[in-house]
Amino acid sequence: MGMGRRHAVEKRKRNSKKQRDAESGAEQAVHPTENKGGEEDDRDVGHLKTWPRYLIRRSHIRSIAKYCPLVSAILAPLSTLMDIPALSQHWYIRDGVAQPDFKTSIVLSAIGLALNVIANVLLVVRFSSKAPFWVNHSTKWSLLFWILKTVVAVANLITFGILSRNQPAYSYSEGFWCAVVSVIVAGIISITLTLHYFEAFGSDKHDTSDVRAEGKKFILSVQLFMAILSIQSLVFCKIENWTYADGIYFSVQTALTIGYGDYHPLTTAGKVLVFPFSVLTISQLGNEIALIIGFISSRADERRNKWRRRYEGAMHREATAVRPRASLTEEMALIHQINAREETMNQLYDLLWSVLALIVFWVIGATAFSQIEGWAYGDAVYVCIILSLTIGFGDFTPATAGGKIVFIVYALMAVPIVTSFAVQTITGMLSTYSERGSAREAFIAEQKRTPEAFAPHSDFVLRYHESYGDTRKRLMGPQVDHPADQGETAESIAERRPKGDESGDDQDGYPVSSEKPFEDGVESEPTVVGEDERRQSRSGRNEKEETPDDGPATPGEKEIEEDFKRVKEVMKEKPAARGEQEAQSTTNDHEDCGEDTGEMEKNERQLEVDMLKQLLQRTIRLEAEARQMLLDSMEQGVARTLLLADRNVQIRDVRALRGDHANVLAMWEGESHQAEHDQEKANAVIDADQVKNSGQATSQEQSKEQLDMLGRVRRYRNTFAEILVIGSILQKLEGEELNEFERWREEEDTELGERDIRVGQDGRPQGEGEDLDKLAEEKWGGLTGRIFQRHKRKIVEKDLGDLAKV
Repeated sequence: MGMGRRHAVEKRKRNSKKQRDAESGAEQAVHPTENKGGEEDDRDVGHLKTWPRYLIRRSHIRSIAKYCPLVSAILAPLSTLMDIPALSQHWYIRDGVAQPDFKTSIVLSAIGLALNVIANVLLVVRFSSKAPFWVNHSTKWSLLFWILKTVVAVANLITFGILSRNQPAYSYSEGFWCAVVSVIVAGIISITLTLHYFEAFGSDKHDTSDVRAEGKKFILSVQLFMAILSIQSLVFCKIENWTYADGIYFSVQTALTIGYGDYHPLTTAGKVLVFPFSVLTISQLGNEIALIIGFISSRADERRNKWRRRYEGAMHREATAVRPRASLTEEMALIHQINAREETMNQLYDLLWSVLALIVFWVIGATAFSQIEGWAYGDAVYVCIILSLTIGFGDFTPATAGGKIVFIVYALMAVPIVTSFAVQTITGMLSTYSERGSAREAFIAEQKRTPEAFAPHSDFVLRYHESYGDTRKRLMGPQVDHPADQGETAESIAERRPKGDESGDDQDGYPVSSEKPFEDGVESEPTVVGEDERRQSRSGRNEKEETPDDGPATPGEKEIEEDFKRVKEVMKEKPAARGEQEAQSTTNDHEDCGEDTGEMEKNERQLEVDMLKQLLQRTIRLEAEARQMLLDSMEQGVARTLLLADRNVQIRDVRALRGDHANVLAMWEGESHQAEHDQEKANAVIDADQVKNSGQATSQEQSKEQLDMLGRVRRYRNTFAEILVIGSILQKLEGEELNEFERWREEEDTELGERDIRVGQDGRPQGEGEDLDKLAEEKWGGLTGRIFQRHKRKIVEKDLGDLAKV
């Protein structure tokens, strides 16, 4: 009894401990910001993830710190450039005469420039080196040197202010303003590197090699641009007798193609040297802008892709809930609607940030210029807008020393990055809206030209069910119903085909013979023929007399024909074997009957082997079609080069092993020839429709490319459907397992079978085109609103649940 009581007490203690742990875990989940010391947060709002708390989360600070070195890489060369005139030019003027600088200021300026150069070199090492030792030490030492540079520059300004503040009738010159800009830039670099060092340095997630690689490209590109700019400034200040700061001011105007005209070369040497320096600076600045905007766009695309995946998933889930069954065209309309709304929202997002950035830069620039130059604020805003657009009327130009230096920094920051991004965003929006109407008209036009390309997947599958029906019955038994009888029949599909095309089309450009799929109880493959063969088949000519228009059969096709000859021989032997089996059964010769049964099993195994060979052949064709489509749709890059090189290596290896008659080579060559044939056919169709459809917005070249790609997609879908049918036969699938493997449902066929396809005067099939926008609005209207309402309800329910727990 004592032992049992003791066990019961221990059990209650364990249960109470688990309960306390669970309560503490739930409390911690509800109050994630509550510290361990027992200091309580505000329980009324602590559980809510409001937007201020979202903005100051630690993960967001670390994400910002991750990219802080890139900001330093962009700004560091500018600080070095500003330190040069800060050391070489006078800092103040008295009664219009430049006064010599104080020795203390000169020494501190020299020390600051030396520290600046060393810190820049360490940054280059930090981004360029791959060895952990150099990365770690260069990061620490560059941070230290930038902090020392900032401290020395601040001490220099304070010392200069103490020594010169009592001087009467003095004003600051360009050297002083360059020192001010340099210390501000150095301070920003010190802050960003400090934030990175304490929040992201040493973290595998936030201090990655891709950031260092981007930083290397940034700092090398910006340093090269600043080097060319500094050399150009030095040359022109010597030739034209300008100050070094005036040379920088002129060089920046030239690189940004502003051209106020207040500074221009007067000497012959200066006029000659303008061209090469302008080409170098403009080209390098364009490269720098492309790097920065490309990096910003790539990071924005990463965030958009995450949002896009969530949005697409939510839209498809909502669409499935609203309409569990949809036709192929309706599904295309849904995808079109999702893509259009994603593109619109992304462009509005970019436009919002671009407009905000422009407004901020205009307000800051107008405030600075109005205070330094004494302009009215409205005129200052006007100057900033004209400057951002690089128009450069020249009616307002900086005249003071401070105005010129502020112009250098402002122009280098506003024009390349902010203005370029805003212009690209607006250009993209206008291009999208102009192309959206063209895409809608193109879809309608392609539906009318090639309605068979938009056939549902079930049409392809049922067509091959009809072709392989006898093979299925012989492998699975005569009691098996034909799969096409379970839903829509192949004859009903054939009724939707254009008249005059009774031979059918296997949807990949290869016509299927109109004769019975089996001769003497033996299956015949849907043969690949050309236009001449199609006409011969319609006139009743023998298949042996047909000659494809693409030339003689390839080695791969010959091998397939040999496989099917063996299949025919096997199937011809089966009725004889059955008749012999019946004769033997009447004589009760069980031994001979057993032998015949074994022979039949052997024949069936041989049939399965031949079917498996055919399956492999179709798989090779599918790979060739998919690879060729992928290669044609990919841009030049590492991925496309890898895919193409892999195929070339396979071709060389196959030729070395089996010669030019290898079947895989025949498949690849056949796909290449078929792609060329589709391209020629598309060109002929578009040329024929050019006069009739001259009012459409789509260009002739775009229509040819779309029609060519539709032909390839049709062949791909057809080959894949045949692979599914052969696979289901080999696996002996029936019922729901068959439909699941072959990916079609019977209920869809009635709706999908109501497509209207007719033949035009030119003999080509034509159909009724549907407007995707109208169809999407009719079938899928209101999905986005339903998603937001559902998300809103979830947030409210979660907040109410959290309040109830409190």
